[in-house]
Amino acid sequence: GSVEGHFHRPRLDEPSQGTLSVNMGPETNVNSFRSRYEMLRPLTARVTGLDIGSQSDQAASVESSALPDLGSEPVISDDRPRRVLISQSGLSETGELQTMLQALVDDSSWAIVAEGELNTVAYENVLRASSPLMVRGIGRQFSGTYFVERVLHVINGDGYIQRFSLRRNALGLTGGESFVQDSALPS
Repeated sequence: GSVEGHFHRPRLDEPSQGTLSVNMGPETNVNSFRSRYEMLRPLTARVTGLDIGSQSDQAASVESSALPDLGSEPVISDDRPRRVLISQSGLSETGELQTMLQALVDDSSWAIVAEGELNTVAYENVLRASSPLMVRGIGRQFSGTYFVERVLHVINGDGYIQRFSLRRNALGLTGGESFVQDSALPS
């Protein structure tokens, strides 16, 4: 057969694959959960390149992420955003520069990071990477939709463990979250 690769933005509009419940008493379905806000990560970007053919400056700038916000407050600040000036990009056309900058800013927006270990018995399902997931019980700023970046499945004599890494590009709740516990169950 043939090998096929896909390069695309994260599909953040897909339905949530389930709900992680943290500090929710008997409804808790994680063994551990840590989150952090990497405040120096979000940025805006500018670049100027030289088109060799026309000998003209080609400028590009990106001020915000093109990805849908997973919360009510984007992590890229409107009032005093961090700005990066790119040099020696090797690109000369404005369209190429704009695409490169957009990818850089989109990647920088994943500033909310969470890691932990899932209680597989309580969750009753398998986490999938590259898919949205709801998290509740960690406060108004951090609860909400996350993007599952990575899942490590460990099966041994002690049982089945799922270690996960999640990312988010905004703080707060959007108001459209549905923290239904049984959404983790197969249909």
